[in-house]
Amino acid sequence: MLKQEKRRYLVDEKMAERVHDFKMALQGHDPDQIIPDQKFNFLKWFDDYVLSVEPDPYNEGATRLLLSYGEPSDYFSFFPDGKIVYYYSTVSLSLSCEPRGRDFLVLWYVEDLLEHEGAWQK
Repeated sequence: MLKQEKRRYLVDEKMAERVHDFKMALQGHDPDQIIPDQKFNFLKWFDDYVLSVEPDPYNEGATRLLLSYGEPSDYFSFFPDGKIVYYYSTVSLSLSCEPRGRDFLVLWYVEDLLEHEGAWQK
């Protein structure tokens, strides 16, 4: 049981790191810079940060926001019913979790913003 709890903690922490990056970017700060850039552009940051936005090959009707691939890989899936799931996998494990509370709201806002800007295709 302890091994399962460690895995759950790992995926929760990885998702929290990703959500934090999005939250900082939405607030106008590049998460990789110590001093905020006054000319920060969220859409440019998003284009550099996310590898692809595409139909999720594993979840019919969902849109996948691919963040990394290989070892490890991670992505968010946005479902038509409003559900969002974070997936994290390595060669030896595959985990998922759903953002809740403010984390969910941050990701929902990202999706809404990108739809409004025409950068999100469903």
